[in-house]
Amino acid sequence: MMKKYSLPLILLVIGFIVFLKVWPRMNNPLLKGGDIPIPSEIYARDKAQIADCFIRNVDYYRLYYYHNLYNPPEDSQSDPCIFYWPFVHAYGSVSSSGLQTRDVLRVVVDTIVYNTDGLKCFILLVIKEKAVKKDKILGVKKGREYNALAMVGFRNHVSDSMKVFPFSPFLTFGMPSYQEALEPMKDYYGVHLRGNSWRRYGNVEFRQNVGAPDFFEKTPLFKHFNDTLYYCQVDQTFKDSVVILKYHFAY
Repeated sequence: MMKKYSLPLILLVIGFIVFLKVWPRMNNPLLKGGDIPIPSEIYARDKAQIADCFIRNVDYYRLYYYHNLYNPPEDSQSDPCIFYWPFVHAYGSVSSSGLQTRDVLRVVVDTIVYNTDGLKCFILLVIKEKAVKKDKILGVKKGREYNALAMVGFRNHVSDSMKVFPFSPFLTFGMPSYQEALEPMKDYYGVHLRGNSWRRYGNVEFRQNVGAPDFFEKTPLFKHFNDTLYYCQVDQTFKDSVVILKYHFAY
């Protein structure tokens, strides 16, 4: 015979379940913001340089993939993580489309989370694409212009520019608004990153969410792969052929 439970007890259990689901989001450090351990002018410079780096890399790969594709420039390389490819593919080469990258992409560095000395960081970017009506240009549909991606960066001194690299286990594409692109990113990296692992980072488990006090000390991203490289600078998906991520514009 099924035991009957009182309504208050049922409501208490439901309330506790809801609390367990809602509390991590309410306590998400990416929603709260935090102290910035560097001067405001350095922070503004970091945001501008990271956005500029993104645009320059899209420019570079538009050249690589579409300009003289079968005889590329000697110093050119393919996009190791296919991080910039969606934007390269959407607008084609500058010569064939007549579209400059800065005219069709608006890059906003929404969030930078630094470690205590300002030498390492986690970055959230929002990229708005311009809807273009032009033959042979895929572009983007109106109402689906917003995308959000994540990167990480490091430097030796606060006066240096950040060297930035893709961090893309989760991203959003084709969203109708800035916030609808950004909010799932903050939720994932601030609440749900912990407990996951990826072959690219040596299958080492992420035990902290972004924003945790010890995130930068314990994250696999800044674990040393060798004497000169962090895990965020290599792709270990295939152990027999580890790929060093060399971006033309990484500052």
